[in-house]
Amino acid sequence: TGTTLKENDLEVKETIVPISARLIANKASYKFKNKEISELCDKVNELIAKEKSGIIKGGKITLVISGLLVGAGFGLTGLLTADKLWLLYVAYAFLAGSGIGISYNVVVSTVSAWFPDRKGFCSGCLMMGFGLSTLLLGSGIEKLYAMPAFGWNRTFMLLGLVIAVVLIIAGLILRRPDADAVFPVAKVKGTAKKDAVITKDYTTKEMLGSVTFWCAFVCLAFITAVGNSVISFAKDLALSVDATPSLATTLVGVLAVCNGLGRIITGAVYDVIGRRATMLASN
Repeated sequence: TGTTLKENDLEVKETIVPISARLIANKASYKFKNKEISELCDKVNELIAKEKSGIIKGGKITLVISGLLVGAGFGLTGLLTADKLWLLYVAYAFLAGSGIGISYNVVVSTVSAWFPDRKGFCSGCLMMGFGLSTLLLGSGIEKLYAMPAFGWNRTFMLLGLVIAVVLIIAGLILRRPDADAVFPVAKVKGTAKKDAVITKDYTTKEMLGSVTFWCAFVCLAFITAVGNSVISFAKDLALSVDATPSLATTLVGVLAVCNGLGRIITGAVYDVIGRRATMLASN
């Protein structure tokens, strides 16, 4: 990385050949010491990824940028009129959607890095908060909608401002653990140990050319589409079968609670039985 040279006020006069390192394990060692080798490779890959992407510092900047995108997206959506339908796609779909997607990934990856022995449970708790937002904000947003002083326009602006402030503050506070931080070792059963693989840092081009990536992308896209459809139209679906407004609201709350609990339970199970078994069981 050139750190030693800089610390001793030295300069590179000529580069003969780039320095590289290789980790080699024979088949017997890889088979009988798979866990130890995989853990070592994961740690090395994590350090390399941090050096390449500057995620320790870059995560903060990225989260602040996502907050600005969400704030701008919601704020501009509040200016929407009948003759400016294009603004809905630019502001709400592109700006706000991009900001939320970026912040989601940064928060989950940063916080999960502090709990390597409970990554599934940690991610489940984070995603539960994401899922419960409908329950926590739904009734309050509806009341603001109904207030003449706010209406839907100013409600969107206020919501964008609040989300932007929260994300910017989170960007200034959240940080990844230091490279030399020591954490508990995950205790997993035999089925989870089979999930251990030596990871590779793929380029964007390699990722897009991978069949595995596109299979996962299509699968997750369908799953997310179904989930978003049910959550977004839960109240309307209940009302369409002649449920009372109060019952429809209650059903939305029950859906949000079950949605959140499902994420925590699935994450906890993941930590015990591993990725493959959890995906098969949940599907």
